Amino acid sequence: MGLGDLKLDDMIVVALVGCLAATTLTMTVLTFRLPNKGAVLKEQGFQVAHGDFCDTLYVSHVRPFRFAIAKYDGTFSCPWPGTNTALRAALSLGGLAATAGEAWFVYREELPTVHALSWAFGLLGAGFLSAATLDADALSAGNALCRDGFKVDSEGDAYHLLTGFNKDDLTCEPAPFAWLVIGDFFCVSLFLAAWYLFYKYSDDDGGRHRTALQDPFLASQMEATYDSSLPNVDADELAGAGMT
Repeated sequence: MGLGDLKLDDMIVVALVGCLAATTLTMTVLTFRLPNKGAVLKEQGFQVAHGDFCDTLYVSHVRPFRFAIAKYDGTFSCPWPGTNTALRAALSLGGLAATAGEAWFVYREELPTVHALSWAFGLLGAGFLSAATLDADALSAGNALCRDGFKVDSEGDAYHLLTGFNKDDLTCEPAPFAWLVIGDFFCVSLFLAAWYLFYKYSDDDGGRHRTALQDPFLASQMEATYDSSLPNVDADELAGAGMT
């Protein structure tokens, strides 16, 4: 496929491949570049109720969140749970691999493979929907904990996971985690759109992804070609040859 031979559908697919590559690469980088370690809060003068703050039994299930306290320098954070990071990383790397493969088969004009691989983008879209839902729920829970001053209720007893500051001095900052959740939902839309467009691209382009058994028109064409290739032998000649 040369650049001069590109039709509108081809241009759309080329643009889609570029968008997929840029998005999945960005999501992969963000997954590993966002904070993966909690701040060492005890070194900043905080009083931690139960050991390492980010790894306490309660906090480990209601993060990420990011916060600042007026009398302390810097911003402190607790990162995504490991399961969220692993799922997003697997989907992003899988998206990169699927995009590279689809780009190669589009370039080679191997439409049957383009058609088959299009389903991978549908599965990745469903996977990103799961990741987006989990990430959004974790971020919501983490910021709710932060806005409440890290106060928890345990069997009727309320206590604060962090002490040594006034609640009015606490500022909860959901960014940059919130941007990654938005990225998750963008990936859902992008991969589902890619599934549809790659499927239609290989389906509409002359039906070349279909086999003769699946396409009645192609089957009739093959039958006509086969019939025309047979020699036109008269019935009397067959009788004389003892073949009737």
